[in-house]
Amino acid sequence: MKEFASQIYAAVRSGRLAQPFNAAMVKRACPGWAEKTYTVFLSKHTVGNGTTTELFVRVGLGLYELKGQNSARPSAFLLTVTFRALVRTRMVLRF
Repeated sequence: MKEFASQIYAAVRSGRLAQPFNAAMVKRACPGWAEKTYTVFLSKHTVGNGTTTELFVRVGLGLYELKGQNSARPSAFLLTVTFRALVRTRMVLRF
């Protein structure tokens, strides 16, 4: 699987794969892998999974960026998750 990760990084560096990307975009940029590899690999190696190498940051539903590729915009996914957590703990201020 290290080879697959290397192909994804190379595709981003060469411009064949734009960020943020989804599984279908990775499949077009890095063909030849088993069908489920594209979705499973991205989600399995996402920051916060706690079990494997964290290579990607989830920036939206099914959208990823390479870890360490800081974008200027805040992650809509992280903002949504944070807001929902605050609502669950009733820490959201009511105006």
